[in-house]
Amino acid sequence: MLDFTISWDRRDERAHFSHTPTPDQARQCFSEAFGDTDLCVAGCWRPDNASDLIARLNLPADASPALILAAGYRRWQSEIAAKLKGPFAFGLFDARERRLFGARDAFGVEPLFLAQSDQTIALSNNPAFARRAAGLASKPDAAMVADYLRGVFFSETRTFHQGMQRVRRGHWVCCETKGVPQEHSFYDLTAVPNAPHTPDAVERFRDLFDEEVIACGGNRENIGALLSGGLDSSAVAASLAQQRTHPKTPKSFSMLYAGDSVWPDGPYVQAMRDGLDMDHHGDDLTQGDPMANIPQSLVALDGPSLANGLSNLQRLYALAQDKGVETLFDGHGGDEVVSYGIGRLRELYDQRRFLALWRESVGVGELWDTPQTRIFAYYILHSHKLRGLRRMLPSRWTRVTSRVSPKDDLGDLLAPDLARAHPPLCDESRPSAQSNHTDRDLQEHALLQPMQPHAHETLTLTARSYGLDLAMPFFSRDLIELSVGLPSHWKLRDGFTRYILRESMRGRVPELIVNRPGKNNFADNFIRNVLQSEAVNDLTRQPSPALLEFVNAER
Repeated sequence: MLDFTISWDRRDERAHFSHTPTPDQARQCFSEAFGDTDLCVAGCWRPDNASDLIARLNLPADASPALILAAGYRRWQSEIAAKLKGPFAFGLFDARERRLFGARDAFGVEPLFLAQSDQTIALSNNPAFARRAAGLASKPDAAMVADYLRGVFFSETRTFHQGMQRVRRGHWVCCETKGVPQEHSFYDLTAVPNAPHTPDAVERFRDLFDEEVIACGGNRENIGALLSGGLDSSAVAASLAQQRTHPKTPKSFSMLYAGDSVWPDGPYVQAMRDGLDMDHHGDDLTQGDPMANIPQSLVALDGPSLANGLSNLQRLYALAQDKGVETLFDGHGGDEVVSYGIGRLRELYDQRRFLALWRESVGVGELWDTPQTRIFAYYILHSHKLRGLRRMLPSRWTRVTSRVSPKDDLGDLLAPDLARAHPPLCDESRPSAQSNHTDRDLQEHALLQPMQPHAHETLTLTARSYGLDLAMPFFSRDLIELSVGLPSHWKLRDGFTRYILRESMRGRVPELIVNRPGKNNFADNFIRNVLQSEAVNDLTRQPSPALLEFVNAER
């Protein structure tokens, strides 16, 4: 486990801190006191720019991450957060100023929670540890539960427990002797400049991706990679194979549905296995119960999650743990970081490039499993002049994404009292609802939505409960900034979504996967196994009184 905790009773002049000792890993966990305990630091950081900070702060060459943070805070105060590279979360207690300070990296790769009860405040990258250090009892946050039952999160700070919040990505937080904690942003993705002239974009993308794979621990001894046969996980595995210098063979882990005659990923998984020098492993989930491992994830996450397939993923975590893996690579985030380029269709329409709009519609149609003609018609009929015609046509010509019908509305899962107390919110920030949106608008929205840090926490904390350090190389700050600044034709071109990732992996990943038009949807397998789940049947036959406080039993 990579855990740290730091807590402060505001009536006291001392802080309590701890961390779990870890083996030699790319991300380091630590807790230490300096200056006769006037400065205490606890945190988790992959110190990518440690040597630069050591030089700027005139520290010994072997200075620890804790010493770098302490010295950086003394010189720069809160500005230290903006100077760190690599995923991080930390807490720092300044006894002289009687202040508890903490910060979380730009994209929230490392979790950070703040718990507060009476006089005690605690920071930790583990939610249960934060609550325990603050002496905080578990009282459900009804608004968070209501959002969860509707299947969406609108708050980036709210957790399932009253008195505990998550620190927002790209923010630092400061707690004084009196008053509520104050949060401030130190990173703004929307300020990243556009880069219209990028002839070497493919090479730059590939180089940054490879650098992040190595920085995540790609040359450590006991590593593995999740391998689904999709483009994202294949890119990660191929980069590992290309860059790795450690002689020990890495391992791959795949979800298999060998007993399912319509499982589409089989040929792609096999193509990657045939081309990679890895020790390949898989778990057949044809008859798997998606609820089987929920109790362990509830403990690891200190609450529920919206990751429907998490229990199946836990089986791969357990398999990786059994095979001695310490760092496990995951392709999570490729969709958002690279972008499908869907916003380019709007840009092509605005430029009146209708032939190009028709040509590129095929890629989005394959992604959404929607006819190319319907994608094209949607944008053509979006014109103010043609909206009258649009209303006259059947909806199958004007609708490109499925909409939930009232009878399937997840809102009626809520107990009536809960639904009345916490009415549903609307995401009014969706750029797709604006007629002049660009692809960058869509990409920034995908990267900055509240679900992203929740996803990081879900995967990271669950993997750590199996003794695994999860590496997600797509969430490199440099890679994201390059991708966001690129013109949309690097995202959607020649009918291919995520064009730049495909081009950067040509020659590494089999053409079968590079040119794969869509991606597998595990929903059918998941739903089938849920309907056969003994745990689900038990819950519906005899729902507990505690559950009925939140859930509409009849529904």
